[in-house]
Amino acid sequence: MENGYIESFNNRVRDECLNMNEFHSLLEALPAVFTRIDSLI
Repeated sequence: MENGYIESFNNRVRDECLNMNEFHSLLEALPAVFTRIDSLI
């Protein structure tokens, strides 16, 4: 693990956003991802 903070952040975004929703395209996923990132920062 090169950067524990980044790895932890990526895992949280994946677990709390991407794994909880089904997206059919990147364009569909981006708003949800950015909303979740904003709430984590």
